[in-house]
Amino acid sequence: MDNARIRAQFAGDSRRLRRPVDNPVTRSPLLWTTPPGGPGSRPPLRRPAALVALAALAFGLGCSAPSSDPTAGPARRVVCLTPSSTELVVAVAGPGVIVGVDDYSAAEVAAVRGRPTVGDFLAPSLEAILRLRPDLVVLDRVQTRVADGLRAAGVRALPLRMERVGDVAAGLRAVGDALGRRAEAAAAAARLEAEIAAVRAEAARALGGRPPPRVLIVVDRELGGLGNLVAAGPNNYLDELVALAGGVNVLADAPVAFPRISVEEVLRRAPEVIIDAVHTADQQRAAADWDVLATVPAVATGRVHVLADTMYTHPGPRLAESLRGLARRIHAPPRR
Repeated sequence: MDNARIRAQFAGDSRRLRRPVDNPVTRSPLLWTTPPGGPGSRPPLRRPAALVALAALAFGLGCSAPSSDPTAGPARRVVCLTPSSTELVVAVAGPGVIVGVDDYSAAEVAAVRGRPTVGDFLAPSLEAILRLRPDLVVLDRVQTRVADGLRAAGVRALPLRMERVGDVAAGLRAVGDALGRRAEAAAAAARLEAEIAAVRAEAARALGGRPPPRVLIVVDRELGGLGNLVAAGPNNYLDELVALAGGVNVLADAPVAFPRISVEEVLRRAPEVIIDAVHTADQQRAAADWDVLATVPAVATGRVHVLADTMYTHPGPRLAESLRGLARRIHAPPRR
């Protein structure tokens, strides 16, 4: 993925977006500076002087799988800097080894609530991390500045790629290596892969030979209307999940992984199912925002589904659960 193309796609308007999604495009300019304060809350947006590090996806889709230092001993004190990395560690070793987390993990991952926090995705505090005396920090591979600082301080860093479905199983195994829990990690990865395969088979049976539904996944927009729509395009885990769930992504031909689209584009693409990850406590009201597009098949048939659970916003060990939820919605009968 080309960095300049993503920069052009988002420059100038990305600061208006609301919900942080733990995926490559929305990580950098769209993250809040503070975690959510409760159901439906909207903390203030980060408004940097210049948009920097616009897309983790642009740093190289297709890079090799993560690996940890095989010569180092098992880690016992771990700091995690993303919700994905936090959930991976919890899945492999439980929350007991985690001594600190990023702001969003503290807000969204129940198992680590109350742990010391070390800042947000854009600006984790190296000083705060080092005060916790970790022997391992698990982070995203685009957090290169903090990774370099950790290595300079003699702390092991485990950067993980979290962009595609297969990255989750690879991340589980990498975390297992670093924690001396290879057997547990291998078992967790195998369970995940088996669950994904099972849901995929169920979705194929649900189609029964019919053409797959055309699906639009919206990852962010303005509440109370359809302004600043950002949706899932190709080459990301949500695009893969739609296919595994037996659907077809209407934006599979988009030039970037998470394009900003207009209402006119929604009309032109005519999705049969809309999955809206706007994340609000008032799902009924959020679904009603789409009623202005009455001619869109998904709206006309009542197949607009608003997601409430944050598990859809980042790839992690709950990926099979996310897939099952998407499949259920994609194949749900019309409600109108």
